[in-house]
Amino acid sequence: MPASEEQTIEVFLKEFAPLTHLLSQLPQNAQRGLTRVGVKLTCLDVVAEYIAIGSNVGVVFLYDRTKNTVTRLRCTEMLDAITSISLISSVDFMLVVGCQSGLCVAYQIPMAGRQSKVRAHGHMLSRLAEIG
Repeated sequence: MPASEEQTIEVFLKEFAPLTHLLSQLPQNAQRGLTRVGVKLTCLDVVAEYIAIGSNVGVVFLYDRTKNTVTRLRCTEMLDAITSISLISSVDFMLVVGCQSGLCVAYQIPMAGRQSKVRAHGHMLSRLAEIG
Protein backbone atom coordinates (compact mmCIF):
# COMPACT_ATOMS: atom_id res chain seq x y z
CA MET A 1 0.00 0.00 0.00
CA PRO A 2 1.50 3.39 -0.95
CA ALA A 3 2.37 5.72 1.91
CA SER A 4 -0.26 8.23 0.76
CA GLU A 5 -3.01 5.61 1.18
CA GLU A 6 -1.90 4.40 4.60
CA GLN A 7 -4.23 5.22 7.46
CA THR A 8 -3.08 5.88 10.96
CA ILE A 9 -4.74 3.46 13.34
CA GLU A 10 -4.56 4.20 17.04
CA VAL A 11 -3.40 1.07 18.86
CA PHE A 12 -4.27 0.69 22.54
CA LEU A 13 -2.75 -2.74 23.07
CA LYS A 14 -0.17 -4.67 21.11
CA GLU A 15 0.35 -8.38 20.94
CA PHE A 16 2.95 -9.48 23.48
CA ALA A 17 3.18 -5.95 24.90
CA PRO A 18 3.38 -5.70 28.70
CA LEU A 19 0.27 -4.23 30.30
CA THR A 20 2.21 -2.25 32.90
CA HIS A 21 -0.02 0.83 32.43
CA LEU A 22 -3.02 -1.33 33.40
CA LEU A 23 -1.41 -3.51 36.08
CA SER A 24 0.09 -0.48 37.85
CA GLN A 25 -3.47 0.78 38.52
CA LEU A 26 -4.62 -2.45 40.20
CA PRO A 27 -4.11 -2.91 43.95
CA GLN A 28 -1.91 -5.73 45.20
CA ASN A 29 -3.70 -6.06 48.56
CA ALA A 30 -7.20 -5.60 49.97
CA GLN A 31 -8.29 -5.03 53.55
CA ARG A 32 -10.39 -7.75 55.25
CA GLY A 33 -11.06 -6.60 58.78
CA LEU A 34 -7.65 -6.08 60.35
CA THR A 35 -5.79 -8.33 57.92
CA ARG A 36 -4.56 -7.76 54.40
CA VAL A 37 -5.46 -10.16 51.61
CA GLY A 38 -3.46 -10.48 48.40
CA VAL A 39 -5.52 -9.57 45.34
CA LYS A 40 -5.49 -12.29 42.69
CA LEU A 41 -6.94 -11.80 39.22
CA THR A 42 -9.39 -14.62 38.49
CA CYS A 43 -10.99 -13.98 35.09
CA LEU A 44 -11.27 -11.40 32.33
CA ASP A 45 -13.21 -10.39 29.24
CA VAL A 46 -12.35 -7.84 26.58
CA VAL A 47 -14.17 -5.64 24.07
CA ALA A 48 -12.65 -2.87 21.94
CA GLU A 49 -13.30 -0.17 24.56
CA TYR A 50 -12.92 -2.03 27.89
CA ILE A 51 -11.08 -4.79 29.70
CA ALA A 52 -13.01 -6.28 32.64
CA ILE A 53 -10.97 -8.20 35.23
CA GLY A 54 -12.44 -10.21 38.11
CA SER A 55 -10.64 -10.74 41.41
CA ASN A 56 -10.68 -12.98 44.46
CA VAL A 57 -11.91 -10.10 46.67
CA GLY A 58 -15.30 -9.47 45.03
CA VAL A 59 -14.20 -6.50 42.95
CA VAL A 60 -14.28 -6.13 39.18
CA PHE A 61 -11.72 -3.78 37.69
CA LEU A 62 -13.10 -2.14 34.55
CA TYR A 63 -10.27 -0.67 32.47
CA ASP A 64 -11.25 1.98 29.92
CA ARG A 65 -8.81 1.46 27.06
CA THR A 66 -9.42 4.91 25.55
CA LYS A 67 -9.00 6.92 28.78
CA ASN A 68 -6.44 4.65 30.51
CA THR A 69 -8.54 4.62 33.70
CA VAL A 70 -9.70 1.83 36.02
CA THR A 71 -13.12 1.81 37.69
CA ARG A 72 -13.70 -0.53 40.64
CA LEU A 73 -17.08 -2.26 40.75
CA ARG A 74 -17.88 -4.06 44.01
CA CYS A 75 -20.17 -7.04 43.52
CA THR A 76 -20.87 -7.85 47.17
CA GLU A 77 -20.30 -6.46 50.62
CA MET A 78 -18.24 -9.52 51.58
CA LEU A 79 -15.06 -10.66 49.91
CA ASP A 80 -16.65 -13.10 47.45
CA ALA A 81 -14.41 -14.32 44.61
CA ILE A 82 -15.42 -13.48 41.04
CA THR A 83 -15.57 -16.76 39.10
CA SER A 84 -16.89 -15.65 35.70
CA ILE A 85 -17.28 -12.45 33.77
CA SER A 86 -18.83 -11.48 30.44
CA LEU A 87 -18.70 -8.08 28.76
CA ILE A 88 -20.86 -7.33 25.71
CA SER A 89 -21.47 -4.27 23.59
CA SER A 90 -25.04 -3.44 22.55
CA VAL A 91 -27.02 -0.21 23.04
CA ASP A 92 -24.96 0.18 26.21
CA PHE A 93 -22.18 -2.05 27.50
CA MET A 94 -23.42 -4.90 29.68
CA LEU A 95 -21.09 -6.54 32.19
CA VAL A 96 -22.34 -9.72 33.87
CA VAL A 97 -20.39 -11.09 36.82
CA GLY A 98 -20.72 -14.45 38.57
CA CYS A 99 -19.48 -14.89 42.14
CA GLN A 100 -18.41 -17.98 44.06
CA SER A 101 -21.44 -17.66 46.37
CA GLY A 102 -23.88 -17.91 43.44
CA LEU A 103 -24.54 -14.19 43.19
CA CYS A 104 -24.95 -12.95 39.63
CA VAL A 105 -24.64 -9.19 39.07
CA ALA A 106 -25.32 -7.33 35.81
CA TYR A 107 -23.91 -3.85 35.28
CA GLN A 108 -25.18 -1.45 32.64
CA ILE A 109 -22.35 0.81 31.49
CA PRO A 110 -23.39 3.75 29.28
CA MET A 111 -21.74 4.25 25.90
CA ALA A 112 -19.46 7.27 25.47
CA GLY A 113 -21.40 10.51 25.11
CA ARG A 114 -24.41 9.31 27.11
CA GLN A 115 -25.07 10.90 30.48
CA SER A 116 -26.02 8.17 32.95
CA LYS A 117 -24.41 6.23 35.79
CA VAL A 118 -23.22 2.64 35.93
CA ARG A 119 -26.16 0.66 37.31
CA ALA A 120 -26.00 -2.73 39.02
CA HIS A 121 -28.66 -5.44 39.34
CA GLY A 122 -27.91 -8.54 41.40
CA HIS A 123 -29.62 -11.83 42.30
CA MET A 124 -28.59 -15.05 44.01
CA LEU A 125 -28.71 -18.15 41.82
CA SER A 126 -29.05 -21.70 43.04
CA ARG A 127 -28.83 -23.38 39.63
CA LEU A 128 -28.65 -22.65 35.94
CA ALA A 129 -30.25 -24.60 33.12
CA GLU A 130 -29.34 -24.44 29.47
CA ILE A 131 -32.35 -24.01 27.22
CA GLY A 132 -32.22 -25.13 23.62
